[in-house]
Amino acid sequence: MDRITGPIMSIDAATRSGFCVGLPGDRSPRSGSVVLKKPGEHRRIAFDNLMAWLADEFTKYPLPALIVVEELLPLQAFKRVRSSTENIRLQYGLHTVIELMSWRAGLR
Repeated sequence: MDRITGPIMSIDAATRSGFCVGLPGDRSPRSGSVVLKKPGEHRRIAFDNLMAWLADEFTKYPLPALIVVEELLPLQAFKRVRSSTENIRLQYGLHTVIELMSWRAGLR
């Protein structure tokens, strides 16, 4: 892999998603969180809000050279922690939205 010289974006995908964006070695990266849906709202709200937030990020700021997303639990682990089907769909959906929006922005 070539040396990364552009911004790196990291995302902790959840209903309140944390993020951090900065150049390698930057001591003051931009970070924060975004609420994608409120309790009781359908997961589609989170997907739509994530798409809008990423589109905004990719328009306002230089495109990241790399996006790092916290790894999903394997399906067996969701069962062990007794996660609901709704939560599994939400988690996989959020990761899918990030992958799709990155692709649409031209990130490979």
